[in-house]
Amino acid sequence: MTPKYSGKQIIKAGEALIKENIDLNGNEFEAAFDVLSYWRFSHEKPLEEAISLLEQVASKIDRHAIFAKRLKRYISIVTKLKRFPDMKLKNMQDIGGCRAIISNPKKLQQVIRELKKRPEFKTNGHKRIKFKDYIKKPKDDGYRGYHIIGKFGTRTDSKRNIELQIRTQLQHDWATTLEIVDLFTGQALKSNQGEKNWEAFFKGVSEQFALMEEIHLFDTFDKGRKNIEYINLLKSSGANLINSCKTVQNQARKLNIVKKLDAYAHSLKILDKKIDDASFDGYV
Repeated sequence: MTPKYSGKQIIKAGEALIKENIDLNGNEFEAAFDVLSYWRFSHEKPLEEAISLLEQVASKIDRHAIFAKRLKRYISIVTKLKRFPDMKLKNMQDIGGCRAIISNPKKLQQVIRELKKRPEFKTNGHKRIKFKDYIKKPKDDGYRGYHIIGKFGTRTDSKRNIELQIRTQLQHDWATTLEIVDLFTGQALKSNQGEKNWEAFFKGVSEQFALMEEIHLFDTFDKGRKNIEYINLLKSSGANLINSCKTVQNQARKLNIVKKLDAYAHSLKILDKKIDDASFDGYV
């Protein structure tokens, strides 16, 4: 089946969409947006294949695993192209993305090992696997998780890059909280463009969560035992992690973070109820 647009046309459309002076009501923008819509939609079926594989692999290892999928929003695609001017729309690897949230680090590593055996993740003659291990080497903001890129599609000409993210529950809690804070405060912590105090808080929390996940079976303990095991390990972990813990405490007090997070959570519950009670179908 012949693709509707060539690779060069897709690249050119991406370049047009990030022009500073492009007329949003003009023909150039309209044509470029049509290409973007086609390219984004072409990831839909490959994404279904990817999450089906992820569910199949992860559920055998962790029956409590949670799954999610999404096609990257139009505005997010354009924003990413602007942030990384050398990136081409055709080569963007996370237009389609799915995620598994796994109970603990041990099971997470088992899921990764099983995925790497699959041909979808092997390129260049089955020698190279595209992945980013943000667990061993967290991002500067403290983000942790494991990303692996595979090619999915039922026909050769329709194969698309799909990004699979595998996180533990604690890693997911961290990432979700950061996004919620961005939403309510109007920051861009996720893009490293946030307030320094908030950045210090989240980086410190990530370091403390990583320490907690060194404790065997930590996710199975009740709250009391979690506190005891964590504090005992923290005391023997050296000055850097103790200072990191103090930073978290100081920023939490300075920014009144616990109260704010409680308020954000309450607001989201109210919104959820309003959406549940709504009598219309569609996007919110």
